[in-house]
Amino acid sequence: FLAAAGCTGALEGGRGPSDPGEGAAAGDEGAGGAAPGPSAPTGPNPSPNASCPLPPARLWALSPQQLESVVRSMDPTLAPSWKGLRATVAQTSTFSSLAGDGAPSVARSEQLLALATELAQGIVARGPRLASCLAQPSWSTACVTEAIATVGERAFRRPLAAPESEAFAGFFARERAQHPQEVALRQTLRAMFLSPAFLFRSELGDGPRGELTSYELASALSFFLTDGPPDGALLADARAGALRGSG
Repeated sequence: FLAAAGCTGALEGGRGPSDPGEGAAAGDEGAGGAAPGPSAPTGPNPSPNASCPLPPARLWALSPQQLESVVRSMDPTLAPSWKGLRATVAQTSTFSSLAGDGAPSVARSEQLLALATELAQGIVARGPRLASCLAQPSWSTACVTEAIATVGERAFRRPLAAPESEAFAGFFARERAQHPQEVALRQTLRAMFLSPAFLFRSELGDGPRGELTSYELASALSFFLTDGPPDGALLADARAGALRGSG
């Protein structure tokens, strides 16, 4: 991240770090990315922006320790059991934050499901702290939408996109048709905590050149420096577009 941010010189010819065949599989925290990025430009006098090839698009699987940091940032009083999930990570190095040591398995999937269920139960039990309207006997659609948006931004480290908000609201409505409102909200939040947007952080970018989004920059910076999610101030900077230079 820092190397890419500081790249200003012109690169001519040769193989770049994003050539096909280099790097590790996607999803490994602390490893290279899977998708090849654009090669270094060649030719005379490339522009300053063109001289710095983008890193490959990547998804980083969060380690149990990093997930625990995300949960603490959502609500410090949430205290789910992490022992089972940690046990699914084969410690092959001295760095406990390497999620790449936790290969997909039935045991890991079961522990993630248990974690999502426990988190959803804990948040619904603290409902009024999340959204004051949840203290009412009957929740309005606007109240549920507010609760979903609040939890979603904290869990995903960015605001929910409109299609995501609509999908979670629709999921709640279908569950509400069959269950009490508290059960429907728990089911909805459990689905949120099983989402890749919660379990992974992305460096996929957007736009024609695939630059990282402001929220991806905030997460990259925060996890690099603190091994945890961006705090409120850093998210506010991302929302305001303050993390990008003027040049």
